Amino acid sequence: TLFVVAGSGNKGLGKNQMWVYMRAHEAAYLQGVVAGLTTKTNTLGAVASFPADDVYDAINGYMLGAKSVNANIKKKVSFIESWYDPQKAKEASNAQFSAGADNILMISAAFESCSENKIFCHGYYKDWLSTAPDTIMTSLTISWLPHVKWVIDEWVKAKSAGKPFNGNKQPKWFSMKEGGSDVVFSE
Repeated sequence: TLFVVAGSGNKGLGKNQMWVYMRAHEAAYLQGVVAGLTTKTNTLGAVASFPADDVYDAINGYMLGAKSVNANIKKKVSFIESWYDPQKAKEASNAQFSAGADNILMISAAFESCSENKIFCHGYYKDWLSTAPDTIMTSLTISWLPHVKWVIDEWVKAKSAGKPFNGNKQPKWFSMKEGGSDVVFSE
């Protein structure tokens, strides 16, 4: 039996366990470039679920992308400590708006604050553009297809050779070039 675990908080054990990981920092970097070019306040925000490696990847990529085109960027980051809590996310977004943020990376997907305050948001994980087309400028999308294909290929390789599974101890992730993530832009 082959077991697969995904994301931060897991550990690669090898043997019959495969560990896949989503890294979306490259796509977040491009979102940051857009934010850095469009900000009027030079203050960018990020509202996220939990402080985890893969979440920090996106936030750091976003902020580095912004700083690559605007050296005056200041950042505001909030963790709502929940996988899904629209009210907490809205409160965190409103606080960032009150502190001057005019572009917010919404890892927590609470776009109401951006619409109500008429600031720009950047979506995370899937294409959110239709949710708030007047305020969502970009949306980072991820694809698990390369990961699933890799796991299946590893399974087939082991079964065909009649050998035990050779699980990984380091996370396996796919870059933007390899199809692991992308960015969609509003028109």
